[in-house]
Amino acid sequence: MAIAQLENARQQDAIRLYGRNANVQIYTGLQQIYADNAQPKKVFGSVAKRLEAIGTEVKRLYEEKVL
Repeated sequence: MAIAQLENARQQDAIRLYGRNANVQIYTGLQQIYADNAQPKKVFGSVAKRLEAIGTEVKRLYEEKVL
């Protein structure tokens, strides 16, 4: 079964690879939906804002240290 799913697998989002605590933000949002019955639209709007801030920090650090 798992091998059959490989053709459907996608590459991980860059923010999850390079953004500090990005996974925590995503999983916290999912937990709010599942455990607290929070509204997904509101939760993911908030998660998106936090991920945007993380992405901005990654960009700043990259420009500071690499470029």
